[in-house]
Amino acid sequence: VDQAQKIQLEIVDITGRNVFSETFNVTGGYHTLNWNGFNNAGEIANSGIYFAKISGDVFSHSQKITYIK
Repeated sequence: VDQAQKIQLEIVDITGRNVFSETFNVTGGYHTLNWNGFNNAGEIANSGIYFAKISGDVFSHSQKITYIK
């Protein structure tokens, strides 16, 4: 990211249901975000195909991911 901002990480399943979301305050520069496999209720997510969406003030990126327990 070019400057300090809030970054939103969302994990959704193939039906579009939100499984996990978290907001991070980051400074400018290169960053890595990791999902630990837990859902919003604190339970481990099922194995399957998910979509990870990362968005900030001026960008948004989505990627299909496979989660295997």
